[in-house]
Amino acid sequence: MALAIYRRHADWPALLRLLPGVLPGLVLGAWFVDLVDNDTMRVAIAVVLLAMTGLQLRQRLGRAPTDRATAGRPQWPFTLGMGLLAGFATMVANAAGR
Repeated sequence: MALAIYRRHADWPALLRLLPGVLPGLVLGAWFVDLVDNDTMRVAIAVVLLAMTGLQLRQRLGRAPTDRATAGRPQWPFTLGMGLLAGFATMVANAAGR
């Protein structure tokens, strides 16, 4: 839905690079939601929210890695990992609303 609304502002190359990680992340998230009880789900949502808050603070405080720090390193493991986490977090967060 968000992509339909904000399609003009989307960074399509970045989204396409994340897609191979997002799809398995969504499946992993769906499996996780089906497997765990309410208490575990609450803890998982709290961990996801705290991790996202920490990443946001790190970026805003200027401590995020620079392009120079990652130059020459393969980017696909990072992109795949971030896609996997994004898919998992999306599924778990959306399941919390059910």
